[in-house]
Amino acid sequence: MAAYHDHPLSGHFGTGCTWPTLRNTYYWPRMKDTITSYIKSCDKCSQFSMDWWGSTTTSLSGNRYVLVITDRLSGYVFAKASPTNTAQDTARFLIDEIILVHGSPDVIITD
Repeated sequence: MAAYHDHPLSGHFGTGCTWPTLRNTYYWPRMKDTITSYIKSCDKCSQFSMDWWGSTTTSLSGNRYVLVITDRLSGYVFAKASPTNTAQDTARFLIDEIILVHGSPDVIITD
């Protein structure tokens, strides 16, 4: 399992990719559950960095700030423009666009 998930060339894929790959070669009872649990416990898979960028010139839609969240493993960036940069704006974006869609990260790094 570790060789398929953790190896630098494996990409730290989720259960949806790791389980089908492994089941073609291996079998053990509750295999999918074991793989899911292992992937959920992977430290590298659930670390995000977060920071507000701005204030900038107000856009035509009234936005002056951008919340940027980066998946530290893949480098994938989530960004949201906003007229304000409050804690409520941050929480709403984290819940609606990150946690409910991709799951909760174990670590969020910010300044």
